[in-house]
Amino acid sequence: MATKKESKPTIERDYVIPLRKGLNQVVAHKKASRVIRDIKAFLLRHTKADEVKLGMHLNLEVWKHGMKNPPSKVKVHVKVADGVARAELFGKEFKEAVKAEKKEKGPETLKDKIEKKLGVDEKSLKKEEAKVEKAEAAKEKEEKKAESPKAEAKPAATPAKPSAKPATKKKAAPKKE
Repeated sequence: MATKKESKPTIERDYVIPLRKGLNQVVAHKKASRVIRDIKAFLLRHTKADEVKLGMHLNLEVWKHGMKNPPSKVKVHVKVADGVARAELFGKEFKEAVKAEKKEKGPETLKDKIEKKLGVDEKSLKKEEAKVEKAEAAKEKEEKKAESPKAEAKPAATPAKPSAKPATKKKAAPKKE
């Protein structure tokens, strides 16, 4: 026999969530993110759900006055279905908050920007650089070969004569009386 999956009934409730006590314990630049954590903790505790999702309007309300000045209390409407609590600002329809996608890092230097505009990729650049380096190495070897026979053809230079400088005497300092 096939067993039916029993789903929990949908529960809807309204809560006024106090946030002021949690705000007094936090540095100013972390207050709004702390409020979000407090809202989730409150809803987990009171709805006994496995997961909590906050709506877009609730998120906007928390961040409305900036990171340092979130509201001291929030009235929310919560629907719990299948172990997931969906909370939204009271009087608004639930619309899940959209998370910003990570942007791909673009070209950082002017050279990278120009290469991107021209459509030059890194692999082809590395191949070209390797070819140039091989060509330069070959030229250097040829120059060394060309220079070595010339050096052997020249007669050995006569050793330099040591310069004999006359020894200078240090002048004696005048005597003080």
